[in-house]
Amino acid sequence: MYNALTAPLYMAFLPFLAGIVYLVNRPADTNFTVSLFISGVVLLFLAHRLNRSPAQRIARIFTLLIMGLFFLCGLLRTRQQTLLYRDNFAGRYPDSARAWVVVLTEEPLERERSYRVTARIREVLLPTKHFPVSGRVLLYFSKDSASANLQYGDKLLLKPLISELEEPGNPNEFNYRKYLSFHQIYHRAFLRSKDYTLLGNEGKPFFKKIYALRHYLAELLREKIPSESAQAVAMALLLGQREQLDETTLHNYSATGAMHVLAVSGLHVGIIFLLLRLLLPDIPRSRYYTRGLRPLLFLAGIWFYAALTGLSPSVTRAATMFSFVIAGSVLDRKLNIYHSIAASAFFLLFIQPYLITEIGFLLSYFAVLGIVYIQPRLYALLYFRNGLLDKAWAITAVSIAAQIATFPIALLFFYQFPVFFLISNLLVIPAAMLIVSGGVFLFLFATIPSLGNALGYFLSLLIDFLNAGIALINRIPGVLAEGIVINIPEAVLLYLFILFMLLYFSRKSFSHLRNALLFLILFSGHVEYRKLKNMQYRGMTVYSIRGHSAIAFIHQRHARVFADTALLSDHNAVRFHMQHHWWNRGVKNPVFTALDTLPPTFALQSGNQQLHLLRLPGRGYLMHLKNKQLNRECYILDAAIDYKNRKALRKRLDELQLPYTDLSRERAINISY
Repeated sequence: MYNALTAPLYMAFLPFLAGIVYLVNRPADTNFTVSLFISGVVLLFLAHRLNRSPAQRIARIFTLLIMGLFFLCGLLRTRQQTLLYRDNFAGRYPDSARAWVVVLTEEPLERERSYRVTARIREVLLPTKHFPVSGRVLLYFSKDSASANLQYGDKLLLKPLISELEEPGNPNEFNYRKYLSFHQIYHRAFLRSKDYTLLGNEGKPFFKKIYALRHYLAELLREKIPSESAQAVAMALLLGQREQLDETTLHNYSATGAMHVLAVSGLHVGIIFLLLRLLLPDIPRSRYYTRGLRPLLFLAGIWFYAALTGLSPSVTRAATMFSFVIAGSVLDRKLNIYHSIAASAFFLLFIQPYLITEIGFLLSYFAVLGIVYIQPRLYALLYFRNGLLDKAWAITAVSIAAQIATFPIALLFFYQFPVFFLISNLLVIPAAMLIVSGGVFLFLFATIPSLGNALGYFLSLLIDFLNAGIALINRIPGVLAEGIVINIPEAVLLYLFILFMLLYFSRKSFSHLRNALLFLILFSGHVEYRKLKNMQYRGMTVYSIRGHSAIAFIHQRHARVFADTALLSDHNAVRFHMQHHWWNRGVKNPVFTALDTLPPTFALQSGNQQLHLLRLPGRGYLMHLKNKQLNRECYILDAAIDYKNRKALRKRLDELQLPYTDLSRERAINISY
């Protein structure tokens, strides 16, 4: 039986991937030579353990050497793409810089009070000289007439207001600093119009035209589609612009397992490919057209659409895979689908190793692997003579296959599982095909007023129907299972269980079933051990949330949370800053108390910890934490205290030489007892 993992491509790709993963996750202060040393030791150990004939041993050692070289290639390529390791990294000059020269690498994104954009740092200006540097920075511009006119490619001279990104302030909070570091962004700046000067524009002509076309097509959708909610979904589906989607729509699609439709991915690229095949039919007698022009038009169309939608990791993956398939058809070679998947991943990761950290990239590849391997076997289990039922079963099989392949990643990163994903996908997949197709025809025929208006009205009705259907599914009780926490080892064990179960069903080997049950037992044991630890946990956390006051007492998977009313009413802030902490401690339904309803001075006690709170004029609390058993005490300035009161309190506490923690500058206080 053919084993893909022994193929030369996989024997090169898997070590290359391992090298990337190793360097991405290793501590930044580890000497690079340690990586080379460890890889060499592992290689020699494996070679020594081989118990084969001399010829086989030489062949295996040679194979291991080749794999080791690709492992080192992954390490070196990742290091090469990591700006932090470069000698001219911009972060080496933050204190001495008098000004920075940056170039905007994308169109500014409008937010409620500012514009956000990523920029490439080109030069640093020091007191005596200036020279080129490498780095990326996240810029926030206050809204005014100057920032409203900023665009891709603008070259700016900035005042030295760039600062390092902060670590997350609360336990289990999303690590935005780490996320941005994977995109080679280590700094940010908040700017007003007086803080920068426009020097010109250095944008690449192709991308300037792409951004201009995106803007034109977005305006076209706003003009032709009457419903505002339908406009937002159309822009997400057709152009990859999700900024206009409101929170209700995002929640409905996320809870029902239909969020993948709003993120341009392989489904959308596949629809574009089918449309291109429809618009460019085969001409059997024209070899020049069939083997030359037609494939080139396919490639141009697919990559143009990928660029138009922002070249997200999932779209890039799909476009690359389709490119390999098209190239294979031109060469009259039937490519192995698993080789195409590995080759596309190899190609993309060589260009940008940090794609491996993108959740969309992981979900995209695991989903396509699940669809390719599981869906045909699942589809073959049932047969329907009715064509409509057969199509519905085919879509259902695709949904189940993709969900089996991706749900461990979804649980690891999103802590939730959409229970009714089968129902929602029966609705959204056919609707997405109609919407993308209708949108393409709208773009092509918008200049014909009657036809363009009719297509816009059709899209509006279709999207409103889709939104209504998704909202209806979201109202089903228990539509979303939340608070499901697994860690990386547990996700790996889940995937090993799934892998061996698939092998068992495919090969009917008892050893595979035994291995699957073993990994399932290990997974269950690991989960139960974590639950036991949570049952024994008692602790207190004073959160560091800018502009807010929040305290939680957790005892045996139950929690009592005290917070200001403004924070409790902001569900997004609660979820971002605190809820993941509760879920990781096994807390599903904490009891909330609004601090505003309590007296100005009161005390809270749990175990040997006693916390006195004093409400300050304006907002915020001065807290006094005392451990009665150890006779230790500390003052806490919560993150809601305004600047004037905070400055006065810090000065007074310094004069009295009393220990204190300022939560506007430091991480949350997390005490277990």
